[in-house]
Amino acid sequence: MTLIMVKTARVKKLFSKLIFSTGILLASYNYLVNIVGGLPSKPIKTFSELERVIEEEKIRLGIGEHTDIGICFSDKRPYARRIRDNDYEINLGLPEDLDFKAVRHELYHVAAGHADQDPKSFLESLKYFLIYEPKAIIYQATGIRL
Repeated sequence: MTLIMVKTARVKKLFSKLIFSTGILLASYNYLVNIVGGLPSKPIKTFSELERVIEEEKIRLGIGEHTDIGICFSDKRPYARRIRDNDYEINLGLPEDLDFKAVRHELYHVAAGHADQDPKSFLESLKYFLIYEPKAIIYQATGIRL
């Protein structure tokens, strides 16, 4: 074997180990995030209770009083997005599924600036799901801001 073939074989072996290790790390990370996100939560039964929870969380997260947050319900997956300066919309899914952690999760996205972004590329989407989404899940379950 030539020196180039030996180096190529070593690089391939190293690359295989790197891919395997990354896969194990991501699977473990995903598992942990799903466990934390799946913890039980208190249901919200009335609109006045929802308004109270939103105001309390806005204060806790440091969302300014001049920031308007519109609430909508639909069968779409919950999301938070900026409409224009200081105006946001959060979709909380179906009203019968509404709970405390869903509100906390989406408000965290607003407070952390995640709702200001619209991932357009694959890498931006990957960053959103591997970094921003787990942070919001951890906040929804524990109240810890990362």
